[in-house]
Parts: sequence; C-alpha cells; structure tokens
Amino acid sequence: MINTLVISDVHLGTSVSQKEKVLQVLNLEYGTLVINGDLFDNYSFQRYDKKDWKILSKIRKLSKSHHVVLVYSNHDEDAEFLSAIAGMDLVDHYAVEINNIKFYIEHGHQYDRWTSERPLVTWFFTGIYYWIQKFDASHRFTRKIKRLSKSWIRSKDTICEKFVQKHGHANDVLLAGHTHYPEVRVLANCTYANSGSFCDELCSYVEIYDDGQFQLKYL
Repeated sequence: MINTLVISDVHLGTSVSQKEKVLQVLNLEYGTLVINGDLFDNYSFQRYDKKDWKILSKIRKLSKSHHVVLVYSNHDEDAEFLSAIAGMDLVDHYAVEINNIKFYIEHGHQYDRWTSERPLVTWFFTGIYYWIQKFDASHRFTRKIKRLSKSWIRSKDTICEKFVQKHGHANDVLLAGHTHYPEVRVLANCTYANSGSFCDELCSYVEIYDDGQFQLKYL
C-alpha cells in the first residue's frame, strides 16, 4: 500500500501543466500527500482555468481525510493563504520515518544559486517563458526550453550535491523537486531522488510504501 504520495512542480496557472494527469495521481489510494513545492506557478488568478480550480478543490476534499502537506518553494512565496483554504500544512521541509527508513523531503530551490542569487535574471526569463507559452500551442518547444535551461546551469547536479552534503548523513532517502528531472541516485551514505514534474509530456511522481521502499513512477 502507498503510505505517502509525493508530487512536485505542478505549476498551476500555466498552460504546460498536465492537469488531467495530476488529477489521475491524486485519485490513487494513499495515506499522506506531500506536494514538494511549486504547486502554484503564480498568483495571477486570471491565468487559472477550470482544471486548476478542480485540482485545488480535490486537494481541499483530500485534506478532510488525509494528511496533506505543501513544502515551501520558490514559486510558493505567497502560498500561506491558499494553502490554508485548501487544508494543506505549509512547511519548509517534511521528514518522516517509515519502517525504520528516514525520508527527508525538501523542494531544493534553496540550493539553486540562480533563483537565490539572481532573482532579477530569473524574473526576466520567467516573463519570456510565459510569453513563449502563448504562441506554442503544442507546448513542446516550451517544455524543451525549460529542460535545457535547467541542464545548462547544472541545477540538477548542484541541488543533489548540496542537498546530500547538508542532510545525507542523517537520513536514508532525500527527495527533491525543482529541477523537473526525475531521477534516483544511490550514493554512499544515502539515496537521492527527484520526483520530476507535471509539466513535461512524461510526468512523474514518487510512491513510498508501508515497508519503507519507494518507486519513481511515470505516466
């Protein structure tokens, strides 16, 4: 049975978000839902469509029978109000021990020097990214740009290295988001995994089971 479901980087409010797949995963059977950052992309609610609000409504309904956690991230700066309305606990990180295996869940943006040290540059290119979305009906070009930008600045490697340096000694499994690169790395002192995103053609998430094992899943 799925003990904890971990999703990240849904980016509600954008046209690249694969909202039907988000709803499909939310309908699975599990005990705890951890949204590891970037549930929201922005707070311009005119960008939100019916599917965006349907996801928030689903999360609100889940919060009445499940433990639902939203891990703080670079796109969730103003999430306190919406997280309260949707019944989510807003936290900086989420740590849990399942069958003697320690999991530490953090979005990972704090280890990305581009978002922390160059906010104006990040803001500028985010604006261009939104502008391109308007003319890219298939979203293939937009998604490719996002993945290439993350690869160019080596964010996936930097985040893994810094995350492991800080928390690897005290935990068995580290789970991150932010990079949109789903992966699992078995290292000397821990296992690092990234749940990917719901903004690519192939979406991904993590299932943690009652025996402490976990799987990176795709759909």
